[in-house]
Amino acid sequence: MSGKRLKNYWGFIAGVVCMWLFSTGVALAQTAITLKLQNPIKYKNIPDLIKAILDVIVQISVPVVAVLIIYSGFLYVTAQGNEEKLKVAHRALVWTLVGAAVLLGASVLSGVIAGTIAQIQGTPQP
Repeated sequence: MSGKRLKNYWGFIAGVVCMWLFSTGVALAQTAITLKLQNPIKYKNIPDLIKAILDVIVQISVPVVAVLIIYSGFLYVTAQGNEEKLKVAHRALVWTLVGAAVLLGASVLSGVIAGTIAQIQGTPQP
């Protein structure tokens, strides 16, 4: 097939598909079908969902932080007084502790925001 003929062929196919989709939508609109969406998430509000997500992140990252602190200690031991290796070990420990602080801060901040929202709404805090 030539390029122009192939283009016309795909245009025809696209036109038939569009007509079928639109005619199906019109047919469904005329019937009295009611669809109800169900919430697949078991949490009723956004703060509970955020708390659950942060709980999972904390459960995963706390062991990672512990392993990285141990690795930083290993780097200190294997440096054996070498200034460059000590700088690398120090940098690894500092950034591990910064990451742990950010993780803890996010968890605390989430709790504070959830408590504030619950207090504004007048609902008891879990």
